[in-house]
Amino acid sequence: MARLLYTEQFVSDMAQIDLASKREQVLDACDRLASFPLMGTADMPLSLLREYGRGIRKLVVRPFTVVYEYVEETDEVHVLGLVYGRAVR
Repeated sequence: MARLLYTEQFVSDMAQIDLASKREQVLDACDRLASFPLMGTADMPLSLLREYGRGIRKLVVRPFTVVYEYVEETDEVHVLGLVYGRAVR
């Protein structure tokens, strides 16, 4: 099982979500990444590549996109950010 690491950016992004149930849904999805780190897609829009760089993956939890990277060498999932769906282009 991969180790989950949350960046300050992700924690800050999560604090912007008003609904506790939606925050819980996002965190549940992130927890699943520990067991299935490649479950998200590597098909990235240019805006996310510009902001986060190459090697990232995304997992959609509508209306949000969780941006993360899986580091196979250390078996870690770095959860980088949470982007509102309409901002992903």
